[in-house]
Parts: sequence; C-alpha cells; structure tokens
Amino acid sequence: MKQLQILRGKIEEVDSDIVQLLAERFKTTKQIQNLKIDFGLPLLQKKREKYLLQKYLKLAKGKKLNLILIRKLFNLIFSYSRKTGIIKRWKKTQKNR
Repeated sequence: MKQLQILRGKIEEVDSDIVQLLAERFKTTKQIQNLKIDFGLPLLQKKREKYLLQKYLKLAKGKKLNLILIRKLFNLIFSYSRKTGIIKRWKKTQKNR
C-alpha cells in the first residue's frame, strides 16, 4: 500500500500544479484584457481561440490524451476568461467612445 500512497501523493502534486497554473493563466488573461481595453481592441478573438484549441488538441493527441476532455477543458477555460469582471469595464469604455 506504500506504492498507492506514493502515487496518490504524486497526483496531489500534479493537481496543485494545475491550480497554480490556472491562477497564473487567469492573472495573465486579465492583464491582456486590460491592455486590449486601453488600446480599444476587441476582447474576443475567435480565430485565436480556434488556433489555440487546435494547437492544444494536437499536443494532447501526441500525449495520447482524450481529445474530448481537452476540447471541453479549454472551451471552459476560454469561456471563463471571457466572463471575468473585466468585461464590465470594457463595455463601459465602448459606450464612452
């Protein structure tokens, strides 16, 4: 059972890394959104999302990961990024232009 504890510990480390990386990603997303607002650029760039999704699906395929899982995961991440509070600031700036 020692091996089971070791493997569970490894999973917990990986999961902690995932949480940390998501926090870093969303922090960077907010910085990008602020820059886009400051320069009057559109927040949503569907072409970029599509490009990134294809890139990550290709990477996942090479790692033999479930592509449905990866697609759902990144669609969820992209969706959350779009729904952050920063969107309210952008909408206000668009009304003032």
